[in-house]
Amino acid sequence: MAEDVIVDGGTVSTVVARGGNALTDATKNWAADVHRNRLVKITSGLGSGQLAIIDGNSGNTLRIRGRWPQAIGPGAIYVICGLDIAQILTDIFGAGSSIDIAQVLRDVFGAGTDIDLRANRDAFETTQYIHRQDKSLSDFFSSWPANLDDFWLPSGFTSITGEVRQAYSRKAFHYPVLSVRARWPAMAADAGEAFIGFESGSHGIASLAYLALSYTVFRFAAGLGNQAPGAIGILDVENLMPADYATAFHQYSIKINKCSVELYIDAVIKGIILLGLPEAIPEWENNDPYALGSSISPTMGMGVNTLIEVARPAGPITLVCVSNAEQFVALDGDPLPPRQYALYTVNTSTKWNGLATAGVVLTSHPVPVWGYEKKTLLFQADAAGNLDIQVYTGGAWRPWVPGGITLVANQLLVYNLNGEVPIARCIYTPTNADAITLAEWYLS
Repeated sequence: MAEDVIVDGGTVSTVVARGGNALTDATKNWAADVHRNRLVKITSGLGSGQLAIIDGNSGNTLRIRGRWPQAIGPGAIYVICGLDIAQILTDIFGAGSSIDIAQVLRDVFGAGTDIDLRANRDAFETTQYIHRQDKSLSDFFSSWPANLDDFWLPSGFTSITGEVRQAYSRKAFHYPVLSVRARWPAMAADAGEAFIGFESGSHGIASLAYLALSYTVFRFAAGLGNQAPGAIGILDVENLMPADYATAFHQYSIKINKCSVELYIDAVIKGIILLGLPEAIPEWENNDPYALGSSISPTMGMGVNTLIEVARPAGPITLVCVSNAEQFVALDGDPLPPRQYALYTVNTSTKWNGLATAGVVLTSHPVPVWGYEKKTLLFQADAAGNLDIQVYTGGAWRPWVPGGITLVANQLLVYNLNGEVPIARCIYTPTNADAITLAEWYLS
């Protein structure tokens, strides 16, 4: 039991802010570093349940490794456990062992214990979403509710010029998804910008992925802001936005994957930027079914913070990002989630499934297949025809199967595309006015 190893304890004298690394008890007169590598736990009062390894101490102050994830109030009770935890675990498990120290300590102190053991861990990894209705960004510029500190960095806004406001999440996410139910502000043609997405580092050297309203134009961007040509993929998506974006709430989601960044609006894919392409692909912008582009930047899914930024060169801006509970959500995600893409006629909303061809040759919108090991096309029509599968490489579209594939009426084609290419498209030549019954890519 933990009580068997308690060697000291007392009452906290002064408040400890969230993100601090000290604990003061004015009644103590310890020898220097006598408690190094021991454990300190807050057992009652404000901040109760937190546990940390002591890095060292002065006469009356403990200094912990890492940071306190929650504030600790004066009068809180703490105990010190007389274990050199680092040495004990090394002796038991061996210096080269892989140990979930946090789990070991939870087994001892209880499943509800809040433990922060990583000395290099950013202290600001707490909740993953704004989870209460009163945590709204109803007037992003003129006010900043204090209770948003549960999610945002302690500094709240950082002001660059007095015209820019930025807020970053405490937690850094890995291959994340951000989903925001938002109503965008109406901007003037010569004033105002707003950003929602992810960023890590400062602009110019940052990993970034965001949906931005710049004056009156919406753009979707992703990559590394290192100023190299092609480092950031930027796509105009103005025509893909809801017509009532400034008056009605819609769900906007951004997903960072190993090889791409995706934009969804009301759960429908509207933008894809492929990452790590040494040679840029053409850009498809501002047209259905989705915008498509590329960035030379490598994978950027490790350790990015959510970002909201508003700039107002003139006049007030109201950016409502949250309308009810759990509508600003950021979560860690799958590096390469499986995807299904239905085929559409290029730059249109005309879906091929169930489409009557009228005997016309059809060219599909390109499908992003970059990074996926398994790329399977399912295709079927109710009459014979020819299907040409093409891939974009070396600066041009090239046939994957010379002469195309001859289709048999009402027979399902299952074709596996083996090889690493960025995008693929299909050109279908019907023999008469037939109908396509199925046309879809499956990626995994």
